[in-house]
Amino acid sequence: MRKPNEIGRPAAPKTEMVKRGCGVGKRPLLCTVDEVAAWLRTTRKAVYSMHERGQLPAPVRVGRRLLFDEGELVRWIEMKRKVERNAK
Repeated sequence: MRKPNEIGRPAAPKTEMVKRGCGVGKRPLLCTVDEVAAWLRTTRKAVYSMHERGQLPAPVRVGRRLLFDEGELVRWIEMKRKVERNAK
């Protein structure tokens, strides 16, 4: 378990996704739950809860692991932005 940071959340993982942003060539980049949590600035538990409620794009399951397509996450975030802008 990671040590919590100043605000009580687990420290974000130091991943390549966080450092370099989106995409690797033309292949889809699959993100782990930790990477998605860091990207959304939330916890692993929140990502699993959002997945169970169907609030995130469908992941790819490899064994017991959930892997999220980075392109799908980017499109999902853009869609959420458009909906919120239109609601104002």
